[in-house]
Amino acid sequence: IDEVRVYNRALTDEEVVALYYNGALPQLPTMVNQPRNQSACLGTTISVLGAVVMPLFLLLDWFMLPAGAFDRFLRYRAAVAGLLALQLLLIRFTRPSRLSFLHGYFFTLLAGGAISWTTVELGGFDSPYYAGLNLVIAVNLFLPWRPLHATLTSVGTVLLYVVLGAVFGGPFHGAALANNLFFVGVTVLIAVVTARAKFQLIDDE
Repeated sequence: IDEVRVYNRALTDEEVVALYYNGALPQLPTMVNQPRNQSACLGTTISVLGAVVMPLFLLLDWFMLPAGAFDRFLRYRAAVAGLLALQLLLIRFTRPSRLSFLHGYFFTLLAGGAISWTTVELGGFDSPYYAGLNLVIAVNLFLPWRPLHATLTSVGTVLLYVVLGAVFGGPFHGAALANNLFFVGVTVLIAVVTARAKFQLIDDE
């Protein structure tokens, strides 16, 4: 028996642990970067969602688009779905890294840009097609990434919509823009708060 000690009181849990580690509490690990398996899950999730959901927009296009515009938007959707499918292949045949989160930004730029441009072609801020942006933002609910990324991609999606609509969308009603930004903004808030809570749970585990 080595280093026998006798105390006249019960030791706390912290004191027992400190004695076990020679007087110093161990440094517990903290999550600084995305774990690699989570990064791979992140990229695969967004690619599959995008490659499946974007073609489904064709059903909505069939009812929403004016006569003669469907063929043009069919090419848009096919191009976006093709790029997302290539992204999925890239993820499957490359090793995850600390930069894997960039796949989420690529998806946001591609899907958010496609939907924003659709609103431009269908009446700018007066087009109800803006609701599709909520789907792009809601993807954050499925991704195991840091709240910062959820915030940047969500806000970036909204800014892309506003800039394209303001520059190319033509005249619009301010009330329509305010209405659209309110609902999209609420979706952003939900996505960011949920991402923060989920990431905290992952960090605690």
